[in-house]
Amino acid sequence: MKRRCDEYDLALLPKMGYGHMWFALDKAVGDRISPLRRASERIENSIKLTWFSDSDDKTLHCTADDTRRLREGFLRSALAELVSVEEILCLDLADLRRADRILRMNDTPLPHLHLVRELRNHELHLRHGRLSEFSGERLWGNIARPEDARPLRMSFWILEGVTAESFGQLKNAKRYSGDEIRTMVEWFNETQAKWGVHEILLRTASGYAEALGAQYFPHPT
Repeated sequence: MKRRCDEYDLALLPKMGYGHMWFALDKAVGDRISPLRRASERIENSIKLTWFSDSDDKTLHCTADDTRRLREGFLRSALAELVSVEEILCLDLADLRRADRILRMNDTPLPHLHLVRELRNHELHLRHGRLSEFSGERLWGNIARPEDARPLRMSFWILEGVTAESFGQLKNAKRYSGDEIRTMVEWFNETQAKWGVHEILLRTASGYAEALGAQYFPHPT
C-alpha cells in the first residue's frame, strides 16, 4: 500500500547551514530517551560508527587501502545499527511495562528519516556504494559567535551511486511517488556534496532520537 503523502512533509528536509566537527548525541536528547536502554545505546553506537567511517588511517590504525574498505563498512554498520532500533524498541517498552506502538523511522513526518531508512536497504541489499573524498574550506568556530570563526580546510565524503533510479528498485519505493523519491534523492546528493554523507547520518540519528523522546516521553522531567 502506498503511504499517504500527508504522513511526512518534504518541506522538513533539513536546510543545513553548518556541520559538526565532533559527532555526538545532544546530552539532553540522550538523557530523555535513556529509559529506552537498548534503543539509546544503538543510536549512540550508530553515531560512533558514523564517526569511525569519517576517520583517517591514523585514527583507525591501518593502511590507507584498509581504511577505504573499513570506512565503507563502518558506514553500512552505522545504517544497520540505526534502523535496528525499530526492532529492539519492543524489548525496551516491555521493560517499561508500556504497550505503546513502535515508532519506526518512516512513521515520523521527517523525510530524511524515511530516506536514510531506505538507504540502509539500498547499501546492504542493492548496492555496495563507494565513498569518494572531497575537500573544501569551511568556517570553524562556535555557531553562537560567528564573528570569531576562522577558515579551515576540511575533508568530506560522498556516498556514490545514490540515484532516484536505484531507489526506485527498493521494495518500499512503492510507498512514495516518483517525484517524492527524486526530491529526497536530490536533497541527499546536494547536501552530501556540501557537508558530506556523515553529517546527514548524524542529523538523522539525532532526529530519530528526538522523535522517540517526543513520542514516549512528551513531558521530560
